[in-house]
Amino acid sequence: MPAVTAPEISQADLKGAGAVLVVDDEEMVRRAAVVALEHCGYTVITASNGKIATDLFKRFSGRIVLVILDLSMPVMNGEECLRALKNIEPDVPVILSSGFSESDTIQRFREHTFSGFLQKPYTAGRLAEMAKVALSSVPRKASQTSA
Repeated sequence: MPAVTAPEISQADLKGAGAVLVVDDEEMVRRAAVVALEHCGYTVITASNGKIATDLFKRFSGRIVLVILDLSMPVMNGEECLRALKNIEPDVPVILSSGFSESDTIQRFREHTFSGFLQKPYTAGRLAEMAKVALSSVPRKASQTSA
């Protein structure tokens, strides 16, 4: 069962606002996410690893409304970054993104609070849907979402 099930959302309902931090070591993924999210009205900040993401998160404290976080990155991986971001702002919604399976990720992150899982590769539409759902949902522990 998915961590967050996105209901059918119309194109108009995908519009959003606020700053989204996209953290991924693949430049192509970051660029595609920027295009998709900006098209929906978000301001996008990007980082190529967890260390840069943590620094940016501190710098833009209180302005970032959502984080899209890749799990496999150099310097500081997704798990370390998630922990650091939640130490700074425990309630920030974070969508984990990975090419690994959702069930493996949920198992690995069962002790962490996150707002959803985005399987790679993903479409612009799926990214926009997940962002909208995450911003309208309360973050949950993985163990709560796998039931």
